Amino acid sequence: MLYSMDSQTMEQCLYYARNSALRSVAKALSLLPSISAVVHRQVRIGLTEKYPIEKTFVWWTFSLCTLFLDIYQSNEHLIKTQTCTIFTLECRFGKDIRRHSCFPNEDQILLMAGSEFKVISSMKNDKNQNIIYLKEIQSNNPLLQFSNISNQEEILSASYLLNISDQVRTFNRDQKLN
Repeated sequence: MLYSMDSQTMEQCLYYARNSALRSVAKALSLLPSISAVVHRQVRIGLTEKYPIEKTFVWWTFSLCTLFLDIYQSNEHLIKTQTCTIFTLECRFGKDIRRHSCFPNEDQILLMAGSEFKVISSMKNDKNQNIIYLKEIQSNNPLLQFSNISNQEEILSASYLLNISDQVRTFNRDQKLN
């Protein structure tokens, strides 16, 4: 109810403020340099069976990764008592946030929400760690392609948005035919 409450001015509406803040974050992220690199992310659960080789999937959340695998060998990151999974990701559109991170020694790269990956390989090492190697791929879904654009002006151009709209209609029609 609070979200849809009518206010005196547009600037006082909650949805206006929220959308404005989201646009500011999206613009800021688009201005950060993109990086193509191999990055790593550790999670505290064994996930090998959920990521069979050749599987493609969308990584829907923003995720912090590191450029150096050895960071997971330090005492603060080492998981000694349980199985964990280390994703090794070959990313194409990671955002280099090292200059903006609270942890500059971790060489953090931000994966954008909506990135699509393919499982290349999977193994378990002698330290009870599952290693899953992923490669970022170009999505066939036009809505996901939108997240891989680094030029804000291109995003805002009417011709680009019309092109995306046409691609979405075609994609949806093709999905119904399959």
